[in-house]
Amino acid sequence: MELTPSAVTQEWKSLRFKPAYLFLGEDDTARQQAFADLKAAVNADPFNLSEFSTEPFEDIVSAASTMPMFADRRLVLVKNPRLGAAAKKALTEYLKDPNSAAILALESEDKRADPRDALTSAVSAKGAVVVFAPLKEDEAARKLVAEAAKAGVALDEEAAGCIVDEAGTNWGILRSELAKMLMFAQGRKTLGRDDALACLGYRKDANPFDLPRLVLARDRAGALKNVRRLLEEGADEFQLLAQVRAAVNRLFKAKRLAQAGRPQAQIFGELRLHPHFDRDFLKLAAQTSEAKLVRGLKACLDVEVSLKSKAWLDGQVELERLIAYLCS
Repeated sequence: MELTPSAVTQEWKSLRFKPAYLFLGEDDTARQQAFADLKAAVNADPFNLSEFSTEPFEDIVSAASTMPMFADRRLVLVKNPRLGAAAKKALTEYLKDPNSAAILALESEDKRADPRDALTSAVSAKGAVVVFAPLKEDEAARKLVAEAAKAGVALDEEAAGCIVDEAGTNWGILRSELAKMLMFAQGRKTLGRDDALACLGYRKDANPFDLPRLVLARDRAGALKNVRRLLEEGADEFQLLAQVRAAVNRLFKAKRLAQAGRPQAQIFGELRLHPHFDRDFLKLAAQTSEAKLVRGLKACLDVEVSLKSKAWLDGQVELERLIAYLCS
């Protein structure tokens, strides 16, 4: 059986447990949080809790096979994503007839469940495989807003989007950025875009989140002024280039979705557009030909390839030249 992280968490909240779990996926932070959540849900005492980070597989199997002492369940956590062949074989054998009073939780760095892997198949047959894939951008932004709400702070959706755009979707990094923002709040109950910029180290008049909008609006003077200020502050040229390319690609997707008859609300949701700041986005997409957008994407790619392959090129000059072209 394969369960989503939210589904397995809901089962644990209802105190429903399976004999075995395998936590998969690239998001190491989410995998470790799953161990912590399972441990909290079971609430096993020291006599009925065994945690392993190395690979004495005989001890792991022995712990899982032992009946609980004055309790309903025994919990065995194996926090080692690189189990050897011998350990996998021994655990696969154990799972053919697992201890019904024990919960065995394992982890792996594999991106997805492989039905050809004997251990994965054994866990799937007797328990649950849970895949912790990297968050999508909109999911990460919503999670930031939800986590801030738990702390009693209303985080603006656009502010959350700024943090995701800058820090990526790794939840461990995002959680650290959110903690920094909550410290910055100093008792305030609302945090907005300017607060996010301040925590990320940008001034209001020079931040990478305005650059894509200025380019798409074809505000040549504003975009060039913005990118020069950013570069003066030490912004990375490739990061700025990636954000410009992502904006052009988003406009291209919006045009395709609109042509396919998708409603505006759905398009805004899929592309993580802000209802106020991006209110003219679909109008702009309609005014821009698909051929121009394709040429713009190709130009972004050409600049990236040139900067990576021709060390003598001036990154600022090439970036400014690209922006001038896109704004033409």
